[in-house]
Amino acid sequence: MAFTSNREDQLLLSRLEDLCAGAENRYRTSFLGFLDERQRKLCTDALKYRGVPFRFFGGYEDAERTFLGLSPQEEIPDEEFPLECVCLSFRECDALTHRDILGSLMGLNIKRDTIGDIIVEPGKALVFLTAAVVPVVMGELSKVGRSGVRCSRIPCAEVSVTRKFQELSGTITSLRLDCVVSFLTKASRSEAARLIAAGKVALDGLPSEDPDRQLWEGCRISIRGMGKFIYDGQNGLSKKNRLRVLFRRYI
Repeated sequence: MAFTSNREDQLLLSRLEDLCAGAENRYRTSFLGFLDERQRKLCTDALKYRGVPFRFFGGYEDAERTFLGLSPQEEIPDEEFPLECVCLSFRECDALTHRDILGSLMGLNIKRDTIGDIIVEPGKALVFLTAAVVPVVMGELSKVGRSGVRCSRIPCAEVSVTRKFQELSGTITSLRLDCVVSFLTKASRSEAARLIAAGKVALDGLPSEDPDRQLWEGCRISIRGMGKFIYDGQNGLSKKNRLRVLFRRYI
C-alpha cells in the first residue's frame, strides 16, 4: 500500500488493505466511502498493483464524492452500491445553497463520510447519501435554516445530473504547473508560484507544491478560492510557438 504521513490517510489505507484482503481471500464484495477526490486518488494509487478489480460510483456519472467498490469476480453494478438519492423540495425564492443543506444534514449528527454530492437547483436539491442514514434524513429533516423542505426518495437510475462548465482556451509557454495556474487565475507567474508553495493548488485532489510539475490530459486542477478546472488537452501551436490549450471550469 502507498505510504502517507497523514494519520487520517493512514487509517483510510489501512481500511482499504483490510477490504482488499477480504476480496482476495474470501471473494467478498466490499465498499468504502464516501470518498473525496484526494482520498479517491490515494486509493487508486494504492490499488494499482493489487490486482483487485475496483470501481468508483457516487450515484451518477462524474460524481465528485464516490464509493469505492471492490469485487474479485465481476464489475459491480450501480444498484449494488450502498447509496441512495434523496430529493429536497423547497420554494425557489428560498435560494438554498450547498452550504445551507450540508449544515442541516450535519446537524442531524450524521458523519460527513455518509454524505455524497449535493446538487442544488432552483426549488430542489439532490442529496446522495449512504443508505443507512437515509431513514434519519427522511424522518428528521424538515427544515434547512428557516426554510421548510420536503424529502422524497429517487432511484439513482432515474437521476439526471448535467455538469455545467465554462470553456477556457488560450496559449501558454509550457504545461508547467506555475504556467497553468498563472493562465487560469490571470495572475503573474510569481503570484502563481506563491499559491503553489502555499499548498493552495491540487492535482486530482492531491496538493502539489512543485511549480515544475507537468500537467497531463484529463487532470483536475483545484485552486483554493478560485475554482476547479479540467485540462482537456492541446490544440496545436500558435504562430509564436506557444501551446494552444483547452480547459473547462466548473460552474
